[in-house]
Amino acid sequence: MIYTEYIKIAHSVVHIVGNKSLDEGLFLSEEPLTLDDDTGGVLLKYLLSPFKTDAYHQFWHETNIELNEVYSFAKNVFSNIDSFHGMGKAIARHLYANSLHPKIKNGELCIVLLKNVIVETTTCNALGIFKSENKDIFLKVKTEKGRTTMQSETGINVNHLDKGCIIFDTKQKSGYLVSVVDNTNKGSDAKYWTDDFLKVRLVSNGYNQTDSLLTITKEFIAQLSCVDSKIE
Repeated sequence: MIYTEYIKIAHSVVHIVGNKSLDEGLFLSEEPLTLDDDTGGVLLKYLLSPFKTDAYHQFWHETNIELNEVYSFAKNVFSNIDSFHGMGKAIARHLYANSLHPKIKNGELCIVLLKNVIVETTTCNALGIFKSENKDIFLKVKTEKGRTTMQSETGINVNHLDKGCIIFDTKQKSGYLVSVVDNTNKGSDAKYWTDDFLKVRLVSNGYNQTDSLLTITKEFIAQLSCVDSKIE
């Protein structure tokens, strides 16, 4: 469980990542975000609210964990905060290189360095990586010169995060503790976020074991229901 009461944004930046297979391009920001208190508070709520479970992941690699790109980028940031902007660009390039499925949407990649994060009773820094793919249309009403006007604007819905991960600066040797969210589709085109870009797997703990058991049980009950309906 992530406790958000004391979390602060230390550094932040937004890049635009397109679909490489569609030649949509990659835009890398040369400047960090400048946030006032109100905007920073809205951004924090938008980024952190979806992380509500204790299902944690960890980075892995077939031969050497140091060869996992996002693991290495996070390790560099945690050991040298001044490397945040450079590593943010490297993260965006790595995501772009893995955005090859034709159904992957372009979007804003927000990268933040968080401080005062409490997870599993440990206080640490954390690196957040979040991608916004779907846009909503908002109506904005203005008053001027004795009349009201209305115009539509397209933007990010702060009540819906598409994809995200939070890498906690704890348990480094075992691949860090990582919390992952993917609220878009669950098909093969979505696996690029967890399997190709992040390359993470579930941590074997009590929560995940219970969740896996519940999933297996539900599948078994569903199979029994199908058999019963065929007998009838």
